Amino acid sequence: MLTWRRYWFGSLDAELRNLATCIWRSREDAVEGGRGPAHRKAAGSTRALYAFWKIDQHRLVVRDNVDSWEIVPWSE
Repeated sequence: MLTWRRYWFGSLDAELRNLATCIWRSREDAVEGGRGPAHRKAAGSTRALYAFWKIDQHRLVVRDNVDSWEIVPWSE
């Protein structure tokens, strides 16, 4: 199965925070991608690399004809 994903990584700030963003085409793709060895290794290193980490889930909503878009909290 082909999944679509993109990752962005920022630089640590003075409080050792970093914005790392993963965008997935679907929740199913996110679950499948999270099972991969590279993702497991990256997730496992967070405690050693960062003073604080938190996962937030949001949905990118694109309106018809791409007239507008918004990022909203994830809800099932």
